[in-house]
Amino acid sequence: MCELSITGVVGIHVPPDEHPNRIEVTGTVTDCETVQVTINDAGPVTADVPGGNGAWTAVFTEGAEYPVQGFRCGEALKVRASCMDGDCPAAEWNGALVCRPEDAPCPSVTLEVTDVATECGPDGAYAVTLKATITGAPPDTVYEWDFGNGEDEAGLLTTPVMSLTVLYAPGGPYTSTFGFILPQGCASASLEVGPFDPCPPECPTATVEVLAVARECVDGARAATLRFTVTGGNETTVAYLDFGDGTNSPPVIAAPGETVASEAYLDDPVTHAYEAPAEGLPPATYTPRVVFSPPFDDCPPVPLDPPLSIEPCAPECERYRVERLRVEVGACEGERRPVTATVAVSGDEAPASFQWTFSDGAEETTAEDHATHTMDAAETTEASVAVLVTWPNGCTDLATEAFTLEACAPAPDENGDGGDGDDGDSGGDGDGPPSPPWCGFLRILGLILLIVGLVLIFGGACASNVPVAVLGGVLAVAGAALLIAWAILCAGFAGGCRMLQQLIELLSIIEIVLTILAIVFGILSIFEIGLPCLIGTVIDWGIVGFLIAVLTLIFGQLGCQFRRPTLIDSFLGMFGLGG
Repeated sequence: MCELSITGVVGIHVPPDEHPNRIEVTGTVTDCETVQVTINDAGPVTADVPGGNGAWTAVFTEGAEYPVQGFRCGEALKVRASCMDGDCPAAEWNGALVCRPEDAPCPSVTLEVTDVATECGPDGAYAVTLKATITGAPPDTVYEWDFGNGEDEAGLLTTPVMSLTVLYAPGGPYTSTFGFILPQGCASASLEVGPFDPCPPECPTATVEVLAVARECVDGARAATLRFTVTGGNETTVAYLDFGDGTNSPPVIAAPGETVASEAYLDDPVTHAYEAPAEGLPPATYTPRVVFSPPFDDCPPVPLDPPLSIEPCAPECERYRVERLRVEVGACEGERRPVTATVAVSGDEAPASFQWTFSDGAEETTAEDHATHTMDAAETTEASVAVLVTWPNGCTDLATEAFTLEACAPAPDENGDGGDGDDGDSGGDGDGPPSPPWCGFLRILGLILLIVGLVLIFGGACASNVPVAVLGGVLAVAGAALLIAWAILCAGFAGGCRMLQQLIELLSIIEIVLTILAIVFGILSIFEIGLPCLIGTVIDWGIVGFLIAVLTLIFGQLGCQFRRPTLIDSFLGMFGLGG
């Protein structure tokens, strides 16, 4: 490619004349063997360039064809150079004509590069040290140094050697030109600098985080909202979020060193629907990452750490649930109470049916969300109600609620008493048929014989009266036999179980009293009455314990349940009047 430049325009004169006798125009060219030059439309003058590459000089002299006498030193000139061999852009020079005496030689200059940085600096440029060595320059020499990178420097030449460090952007080559201005008007010296390789990129930085993951799935996908930021590198940075499933977010753009957040740059939050695994499969893992576009496509992406975990979608029925089951117990209606159960549910549609089950076995199916059932409240009990809700899509949910069912107080009878009275003689509690009349006599007789026999055993033993003690034993055994017979024959009738309990408690009291007496008198008998009394009291104590054990066994075999009788009940029971 042809390139043509003008490096110098100087007028040569002989003092004291003020106009030059010749004008020398110098320059450089590539791919051109003949250069044609005009000055203010005078000329042209041609200059040959052997080989088509190198420096050239065109000389304008006096005469009719080249009227240099029409020019004056310091006046403005317009110089134009063009190539006669081909299509090459012309070069122009505009400025004041600088003249020098014919006998004043031009200073010379050589340019060289003494140091070149091997890497780009933080400003994205290469630092190059240039050196100019000038010879033959008078003290009043003024120079101009064009570095070729868009910057230049001019001033009075004060030293024959100049070194400057200049920054060059990647690319080139660049032409550095050193020329002399007033008063020399001598030709310039040029040096090619570069080219320079592109600077390696200063990679951008980024962050990425998860703001929220939807609890519910939509069409088998779970939405995740993400946020990412980008800080630009040494050039304008374009970046986007790779969601990790083959799709990308819209890009964001950050200037060098600028930090841009996705929510500030994009119109909407970065929300993406991730395909969720089917029910029963493990969670799916995705790794969203911030990816940089050219010129930073070689910079490593920034991944989300830890990766995003997408749980399997819950079955559709997960949205159809019983939220609350409430139970209200109403006032007594006789010995029964109404119980109302109400249920609250969730879901996209109304349930098809409600199946209610109460703890007393009652069942009911309704289309409404409530049901009322009357339950027996004769006693305070713990009750419950369960509801099975069914939706039209086949989903179901079961809920149970426990509650306390307070007893209703019984209505008073005609005498103003409750319904627990006995018949007196039989000792019944009003819940079954009365016992025969002889049951009361049998019980009273057995108690009398048992008590008298125990007294005789005790007295005979302590008085060393064996016949009395034997008689007491016979009577006690007979009384015990009658009581056992009463328990077997009469406990099955109403009140029998209760009276049997009273009898056992009465005998327990007697045993305690006799035991205390036996211990006291037994100790005294060691010193006064003798050993037989002690033996007799111990026998007496053992007989009572045996009778209590026998009666307790009978009581357990009959499987009766009792209320705890009072001491007055036990005392009246001795005479057949217990309640």
